[in-house]
Amino acid sequence: MIDYVLTVAVSISAGILALTSTDYIPKEYTTTFCNLATLLIMVVNLRGVRESGLAFAFPAYTFLGAMGALIVTGNL
Repeated sequence: MIDYVLTVAVSISAGILALTSTDYIPKEYTTTFCNLATLLIMVVNLRGVRESGLAFAFPAYTFLGAMGALIVTGNL
């Protein structure tokens, strides 16, 4: 359980930091957006294993597809 909490915390903070570095989110709202992202993940996880798996599958497979396309087109 501690490992999952730390994984969520590090992932959210890294994602929000990436968004603030591109000025999509103003730096003064970093903590607010981190808290909102944590609440969103908490709500999705409270729905159950099947529903949270479906909710998190789309971004994961989209990322894998994008990385696969990047590898294929990068080698051309």
